[in-house]
Amino acid sequence: MAVLKLAQTQILKLMTIKPTASILPCLNSVRYRKPRWVPKAASKEFYVREPTPIDPVEYEELKWRYQEYRNTVEAIRMHLAAEIDKKEALEMSKQVDTEAGWERMVKLTEEWNKETAVKREKRQAEEDLIELEKQQQIEKEKEEEMMRMLTEAEQRLEFEKKQTFITMENLDEEIEKILDVRMDYEYSIDRSGNVLKGNQTAKIKPQKYVK
Repeated sequence: MAVLKLAQTQILKLMTIKPTASILPCLNSVRYRKPRWVPKAASKEFYVREPTPIDPVEYEELKWRYQEYRNTVEAIRMHLAAEIDKKEALEMSKQVDTEAGWERMVKLTEEWNKETAVKREKRQAEEDLIELEKQQQIEKEKEEEMMRMLTEAEQRLEFEKKQTFITMENLDEEIEKILDVRMDYEYSIDRSGNVLKGNQTAKIKPQKYVK
């Protein structure tokens, strides 16, 4: 309400001020209708408008031209509608062909994938079998190598044992070797446990210390 009063006050101020070039852009001329209770003006109270005279020839010509115009517009509209329907039908057929092509491509791709999967599984099975055979061959070679090494070790151990065996053939020789072996008990041991041989200790005559 206060805003409305302020606006009315501003309008009254503008109406009291003489219009100048600075306030002309701010003014609008408004044409109001007369209120309903105000009667017609005396100059218009009994005024009757005369109809515009029409030339019959011109009227018939314009009537014909207008009908021709309507027929032409209707024909153009029907032609455009037919062209649009034809284009939509063509697009629909293209879309159907495209969908059929896509379905055919998807089906063909699935068949290729199945064939590729079968080949891949077969190849993988063959590769697994070859790898298993290789592993078995490697294990077999390792076992053979281990058996060969054990056999060689046993043979070498047996050979070394045979060299120290005492038989009837080398009995006399072994007896002579044993008799020729001399044991030297003249040695000393240091604090580290090392045996020091070859030192001749002096012989001490026994003495009687108890008189």
